[in-house]
Amino acid sequence: MTTTRHNSIFALAVSAIALIGLAGCASSAPAEPDVATVPVPAASPSPTGSFDTMAYQPDAAWECGYVSALETANFHASSLLSKGTIDRAAYDARQVALQQAWSVIPRGSSPVTPTIRAAESLADAGELPSSDAFRHAAAAITDACEANRAPVIIGSLAVMGG
Repeated sequence: MTTTRHNSIFALAVSAIALIGLAGCASSAPAEPDVATVPVPAASPSPTGSFDTMAYQPDAAWECGYVSALETANFHASSLLSKGTIDRAAYDARQVALQQAWSVIPRGSSPVTPTIRAAESLADAGELPSSDAFRHAAAAITDACEANRAPVIIGSLAVMGG
């Protein structure tokens, strides 16, 4: 059998098991308690305290992880275009979406941040991630991430040999 057929059979088997499990849970579920008689637990403080999202400063590992996600999406788009899985219009749409994602990276203050800001500036100026200027900026980010022990990691889809 082909891998696709194996994957389909596996997906069907997993779905059937999940449905049987859910059906069993639904038939043996206890009745809903009366909301008026359910005690409300006292609020407990967060073990980490409050989290100020506006003051959060991403570190190099976070920034390089974000870049990994964007670079993976760019790699996928290029690979799918070259294999004919998507057409040029779909590729161009992905490039615009990636350009927008590059322009909203949260502000960090790590040694990697300046290289990310350079790519963000290119995105803000309308440069697409597939351009030569952007590829040079991405290479500088990759080098900075490597130097800070937070490598950019690009994953591939099964159709790409991954």
